[in-house]
Amino acid sequence: MSSKTEHKRRKLYKSRIIRTELQDPSFKDERLNVEEFLKSREFEVNQLQMAQLKSKKNSSTRCFQSLPRSMRRRTASHNIKRVPRRLRPRMIREMTSNNGSILSKKPKHSRGRELYKLKRLHRLLKLATVAKSKGKPLDLPTGIDLKEKLRIVRSHIAELQNAKDAEVQTYDNMHLKFIKLHQQSLNNKLGSMDNTAVNELAVFKPHALKYSNRQKKFKWLPTHVWHAKRAHMVKRWGFNIALQPSQKCYRATHRNYLHSHCIAWDTSYIGTIILHHSTSLTPLIHLVGQLTKNEAVKPKFLKNHKIWEGIIYHENNSIGQSQIIWQDLPNVKQCILRVHPSLYESFFKLLLKLSPKDVTVFDCRYSLASFQVTGPAALTALGAVMKTADNNENWKQLCSFRDNSMVPTGSSISFYINDPRYLNKPHKYHHNIREDELDLIIAIKEGKVFDSGSFEDLFTYQGRIKSYKNQPSLKDLDLRRNIIVNNDNVDNLGKTLPRNPDDPLVPIHLSKLENGYYQVIVPWYWNLPVWYKLMRFPEVRYGGLRQMHQLNLETNRPTYPFDYPFWYHGFLSSFIQGQEFQKKWELRPKGKRLNYSKLKIHNLPGELLGELGDPFVSDWRYLQVLQYALKVHKECVHLDPSSFDVSNWTTLGHRCLKQLQDVYECVRDVQRQDSEFENADEEKILPIPVKYKGEYQFDPTKIDKVSVVIRDEIPKLPVTLISVEIEGTGHIATNARLYQVPSHDWQSWLENNDQKPVRAKYLVGFITTGTINLATGKHTGIGCMSHEVNQLLNKEKHHHLLLRNVGEVTFRLVKFQDIPL
Repeated sequence: MSSKTEHKRRKLYKSRIIRTELQDPSFKDERLNVEEFLKSREFEVNQLQMAQLKSKKNSSTRCFQSLPRSMRRRTASHNIKRVPRRLRPRMIREMTSNNGSILSKKPKHSRGRELYKLKRLHRLLKLATVAKSKGKPLDLPTGIDLKEKLRIVRSHIAELQNAKDAEVQTYDNMHLKFIKLHQQSLNNKLGSMDNTAVNELAVFKPHALKYSNRQKKFKWLPTHVWHAKRAHMVKRWGFNIALQPSQKCYRATHRNYLHSHCIAWDTSYIGTIILHHSTSLTPLIHLVGQLTKNEAVKPKFLKNHKIWEGIIYHENNSIGQSQIIWQDLPNVKQCILRVHPSLYESFFKLLLKLSPKDVTVFDCRYSLASFQVTGPAALTALGAVMKTADNNENWKQLCSFRDNSMVPTGSSISFYINDPRYLNKPHKYHHNIREDELDLIIAIKEGKVFDSGSFEDLFTYQGRIKSYKNQPSLKDLDLRRNIIVNNDNVDNLGKTLPRNPDDPLVPIHLSKLENGYYQVIVPWYWNLPVWYKLMRFPEVRYGGLRQMHQLNLETNRPTYPFDYPFWYHGFLSSFIQGQEFQKKWELRPKGKRLNYSKLKIHNLPGELLGELGDPFVSDWRYLQVLQYALKVHKECVHLDPSSFDVSNWTTLGHRCLKQLQDVYECVRDVQRQDSEFENADEEKILPIPVKYKGEYQFDPTKIDKVSVVIRDEIPKLPVTLISVEIEGTGHIATNARLYQVPSHDWQSWLENNDQKPVRAKYLVGFITTGTINLATGKHTGIGCMSHEVNQLLNKEKHHHLLLRNVGEVTFRLVKFQDIPL
């Protein structure tokens, strides 16, 4: 063994030695010296703590290994710029002593094709900067090569130089004319513009020319580059959205939400539609009343600036969720609707179809951005970043609230803030809690703490254009900071920059949602500056779609669209998720993947072999056919399999349901027909087999047969949203199967929690989301079950079901409760 290895081993051994006093001097002549005894114990405790620190330090021999988890970077092992400044000298010494190579700069000059490509890209960016400086931004098409882009940009600049007064295309619509004039002649250096469409869907315009080709199908949010460095991204609903942070954060998310910090999400993918009328709200009230069954047109929403959240309907059928804000000002009569991107385009076309001619529909998908914050420190963090222009005392007092329940749900406020980039670093308001807290809460609830000017500027294209006027760049702000430093004004060094008279004000809208989150709406190109400063506040953590899903599960709230299988986009999300699960299963070797078709789940005579339905999804089509067939064959009596006759067919090609096995065979017939339909050349259509509650449309004329010829003959199955919690040990996974407890085994299951197998005919629902719930310390889930069975159990006050995870044979007792829609 080399001396170097021996030295390292001795060093590690010594670091784990805990020094103790074997002969205690405090005990002499059968007497205890209390002072000496306390000193000895203090010495041993200190040695124990030192041993723990030494052992931890010696296990990480390099400085980048001793960093906190949130500061670790993969490239820190060879790039000293990825460790804090105070540790860089130590890292250089370690790399030099270990003959490690310090990452050197790239060669000053590239070679060959790489050099040629970089030069052309440099020319393109240079020309694009010239076009932007002239206030005439260029909308380049995606999917073209670099050479074609250069040609388009050059011709664009030539046109600007030849035509001093360019003719502006005349538009019939006054709003559209104003927007086009702004887009053709910007009022700032950064290229920020209001991308609003009038009575049509807006076209996304990539802000960064360099990355335009990457946004052909899936658009980037304003904070995409920031998230891409720190989170796993996923392509959903036409956008690139953060799925979850790169670091593990399941328990940290629960702690930050409940106890200490706050969590922020960029929700700019939620689209905004504005309905505008020039003189009155009456046509808007009539239109929105049809869509919400008059729920969103109550006086408390029309007058108090309260935000409405609920279900939207079309022809008495629920189609999704929406947020609605009314704007009843002297100069503006508008209704703002915020809709999930999976529903946005179809809902926008529906509004165009239903709107009267004197109502203008604005598509503000790419002109209004938003983010959401939740947690005890949410208001404190927002106050540290968003400094009001008029030094509003009400906002300062509101930011001192640490209890989210103090702010009324649905309330909203609007005000102007300064450019957050003025701040050197975010600092919270030091505001004492006054005795008139209750007065402030009442004023917020009644809509009295509200700035109508900022509210109008945020939701009108004229106001958003005004917020971009003279928008300073980071370079301009740095020059202003350098002037302060050069003047040796030590008092102002590192503090907030003073606002110039020409600097714009940023209108924002803050509202409290039903789930306890604070939603902030800002102009599209102001979202990134606010987000950067918000992430610099120490108590803020960022989250993705999975963190939002996790917190919804902890509060027994279904997540749209995943937990809504009775809506088209919820059913489609389940279908896509099932395809992903199936791909992962197929990638595994055959010897190491579970064969779902040969499982003996219902280990009873005459029962089916294998998993019920598609094992990768919540198979609502299977449940629909099973429940309908059992409804037809209500008085089914189990017979021995040997007596089963497979030729129970009528002359019209219908299967007669005389036995329980006939029911199972009928389900297989429909599954086989669905498979043939999906494999056909015709366009694939995903029929929704379930609906939310309602009556079961059962035709008594077909009481003795089920057609396997006509696909859509089986009516939709009414289902109810429920949450379940496991009673004993075990876990709950997504796509788990829910069974009704057999009436003859009810008492034994409740008293002994028996592990008896249950027949497939008792299947009543599925779990759409299930995992460990840190709020309760148990496994919980959200899903749907048959509405008819739900009513029966609620009537009998039996709130228990049996749950079985996919691929398992164990049945577990769970307690369920209904979730209102």
